[in-house]
Amino acid sequence: MDVAVRGRSGVRSYRLTVPNAPDSVRVVRDHVAVVVAHGGLGEVADTARLLVSELVTNTWRHTTGPLVTVITTLRGDRVTVSVHDGSGAALPTPREAPPEAGSGRGLWLVHTMASAWGVSRGSGQCWKSVWFELRRGGR
Repeated sequence: MDVAVRGRSGVRSYRLTVPNAPDSVRVVRDHVAVVVAHGGLGEVADTARLLVSELVTNTWRHTTGPLVTVITTLRGDRVTVSVHDGSGAALPTPREAPPEAGSGRGLWLVHTMASAWGVSRGSGQCWKSVWFELRRGGR
């Protein structure tokens, strides 16, 4: 596990790199919740925990890269969380899962609960990043 902190004029970023494995989901969601709460955005910490859990789970289920990097950036009244993996081949899109499905709602939750969200692909399609933003006081 690799952790790094970087700050500049009111912006603080925390990077956590973990193995792309099921056990990493808990590590990442706890890390993000602590960073967000201690960064003064406690009211969105539970939502950040849920949404990053969904994104890291998607990475584990749908990619084969060995590592996942999560960057949590605090800026005033908002937090941006991005999940980077080593697979840029297919960009995820939210879908509506059938009621009886046991999975398939992760990006729908992100789309519904985040103030903003998106997907980026690295040059040469060698990685992608799925990110979301939460703001104090809601959307």
